[in-house]
Amino acid sequence: YAIEDKAKVAGGYVHFILGNHEIMNLSNDIRYVHPKYIENAGLMNVTYVSLFSTCSELGQWLRSKNVMETIGDVLYVHAGISPDVNELYLSASKLNKIVRPYYDDTTYRYPDLRTEILYGEKGPFWYRGYYTGDKATNSEVLATLKQYKVSHIATGHTVVADTISALYGGKVFNTDVHHAKGISEALFIDDGKFYRATATGKKIQIGN
Repeated sequence: YAIEDKAKVAGGYVHFILGNHEIMNLSNDIRYVHPKYIENAGLMNVTYVSLFSTCSELGQWLRSKNVMETIGDVLYVHAGISPDVNELYLSASKLNKIVRPYYDDTTYRYPDLRTEILYGEKGPFWYRGYYTGDKATNSEVLATLKQYKVSHIATGHTVVADTISALYGGKVFNTDVHHAKGISEALFIDDGKFYRATATGKKIQIGN
């Protein structure tokens, strides 16, 4: 939020993709929220969820953001795209349109199976199949690339290493690292090449 306007002034742009934690905050699911933030809200005589309401600046800002975007030939999505979502045959814009009305829904009762899938464990907020459990196959990843007309997928959500990882033949990038342990990296893309950008400013080429 703080750098969005600064980026525009500098000729750049911030694309903020919503993940499960943003949706949880908006819908009053506070199971992963550190107690100090709930206490801070109490000191202001408000509830934690009200800090992200439609009357708040951050709440309005979050509601304006997407769940999935394609930029260049990269698909950006928090958790990933499962075969279940692929079978819905939704464009990125259509998927964003379907989920947007339910960002702050606290009933968790969705109007149809399609919306239930998108908000469920196989949806773009929660899916972990690229990295754990019943893992996606190469053909399933290729099907996603074909459907969204991209060459790569970039996700967060699931920590698999202390560094950004390239998987599925360099087609999928996992950008989630152990931030809580003081480890941070960024995926840096320059002239079609992919790099790990470290906290010390080093660039290390990865993927294809």
